[in-house]
Amino acid sequence: EAEDTQGAGSKATPTLKHRLRGAAGRAPQTPSAAAEGEALESGDNLLVEEEKWRQLDASERDRLALGKSLFDVREFERAAFMLQGCRGPRAVFLRLYARFLNSERRAAEAGEGSSDESSGAAAAVAEISAELVALDAAGGLDGLGVYLLALALKASGRRDEARDACVRAVRAFECNWSAWQLLAGLAGVQAAAVCPATGWVRHAFLAQALVAEATGDFAGHVAALERAVGRNGFVMGLHAQRHYRMREYEEAAREFAALQELDPFRLELSDAHSHVLHTIEDRGRLAVLAQRCAAVDRFRPETCIVIGNYYSLRGERDKAAGYFRRAVQLDGACREAWVLLGHELIELKNTAGAVDAYRHVTEIDARD
Repeated sequence: EAEDTQGAGSKATPTLKHRLRGAAGRAPQTPSAAAEGEALESGDNLLVEEEKWRQLDASERDRLALGKSLFDVREFERAAFMLQGCRGPRAVFLRLYARFLNSERRAAEAGEGSSDESSGAAAAVAEISAELVALDAAGGLDGLGVYLLALALKASGRRDEARDACVRAVRAFECNWSAWQLLAGLAGVQAAAVCPATGWVRHAFLAQALVAEATGDFAGHVAALERAVGRNGFVMGLHAQRHYRMREYEEAAREFAALQELDPFRLELSDAHSHVLHTIEDRGRLAVLAQRCAAVDRFRPETCIVIGNYYSLRGERDKAAGYFRRAVQLDGACREAWVLLGHELIELKNTAGAVDAYRHVTEIDARD
């Protein structure tokens, strides 16, 4: 069709086959033309690789669907077993990610008292890292696979390598918000300097990173993001968090209330909303918020933090610490819950427990 259209005088884009065919018989070129030719050849190789990946994913569609179903119900070991032998990038990512999450879950369930379980989890992560590094060297990882490589390297304590892998993951798949969040923990605001992404996701990341900073162009990034996606819940949440961080508590409470009205079943940022209400000592609205969150999902870290803040405001330190402890059991990487748990343990005169909680905070984010 492209040849027929070109014959009629049109400027149709050549197909992949025509581009590859044309590359075989190029005449000698000038340096600038040679550079363009190398870029075109690199793009052709990428297209060929992506086409091969698509064919592998299509041939493994049924097993991938089964593995995804098992993954969704958190049967990680079974999902990894069912995806053994699959070579497509989606199946490889899902199999190794299931193993990675299973190792984290085993370590969390065992607790720090079991050295055997902890060493077993560390060995599993090392094995996953080694396989991902080998696949990466062979060019067998897509953007999600490189993101998983960054996760595994970070879990192994190889932070510099993890940061480099995370930058590559964001370049390969700019809309992977999890990769941006991981990059923020590894590189902070400097992540924008090491990553050349230019889309609206970069503005979202920088606005989120600068929300607590007095310096930086927070307003400019939020304005650019709002022009791209409109004033949605994420943008409203940024404004609410900004007011809170700048200690404009009444404005923050109004923004959070508007966000809650827009999406009554949203639990994201409900913990930050509870911090505002705790700070201004509005026990009535905090009680209403706690009841609403518990009705939506009692087993979310955000809900536990909201209820913990309610009991903290009432002066019931034991109950508050219990809910913050439940939050870190549900999500061991929840820095905020560890901080609040440490504060409550200080109030309860449990200095050793507070020190341990704060140690977890620094392990999650060394800048804290």
